[in-house]
Amino acid sequence: MLFLGHNQSLCLGAEEHPQLKANHAYFTDDYEELIMIYQDGTRFIGVLNLENHTRKYVVSQIWSDWPCPVWIIPNLTKMDLAFR
Repeated sequence: MLFLGHNQSLCLGAEEHPQLKANHAYFTDDYEELIMIYQDGTRFIGVLNLENHTRKYVVSQIWSDWPCPVWIIPNLTKMDLAFR
C-alpha cells in the first residue's frame, strides 16, 4: 500500500496492516490555491486500485474544502518503549 501526500509518502505491507487494501494507493491532493481562490473548490482524497486503475473517493465532498490533509506516521519504536 502506498500513502501519497504533500508532506510525506509511505509504503506499507498489506500483511502487517490487514485493515488496509493491498495493491492500493491512498492519496490526497495538495492544491491549496484551488481552495483559497474558488468558493466551491474541492480536493480529492481517495484510494486508487493499482490492479484495475479504478479510484474511489473516501471523503464526502462536503468536507473536502478543509486544509490539506497530512499523513501522521507514529514512530512505532518509540511507542513500544513508551508502553513498557
